[in-house]
Amino acid sequence: MKKEDKLQCDIVLWFSQTYPEYYGSLWAVFNEDSKHKKALGMHAGASDLQFFANGVFAGIEVKAKGSVHKKSHIEQQLEWGYHITNEGGYYCISADLELIQKFIISIIEGTINSSLLDFDVTQLVKKKTIKF
Repeated sequence: MKKEDKLQCDIVLWFSQTYPEYYGSLWAVFNEDSKHKKALGMHAGASDLQFFANGVFAGIEVKAKGSVHKKSHIEQQLEWGYHITNEGGYYCISADLELIQKFIISIIEGTINSSLLDFDVTQLVKKKTIKF
């Protein structure tokens, strides 16, 4: 199992055990690129996990610690994040389980006040790749 998949499994398991009353509020998006899936509504860059609770929508992009991604790939994912935040939602991109847990908890507790990025966005203009 890839590190990113393992982290996503850890998030989903933690969430389902901690918040069983929110069953169905956290779901995965499988957006492998293909013309067929695009015709069905797939959106490149859509968050790995989507979360909706207490009237708040959030996208969660899961990254593996130490993973390296092309600048263009991260820009696509951030574009999705900007779309969510421009519509009043929140966005998290991280390789840190604890940070993602805090993000989800803040939505459930109604204390959310900002989106979270696990890297410095200024990296995008300086490098061709971004490391988490």
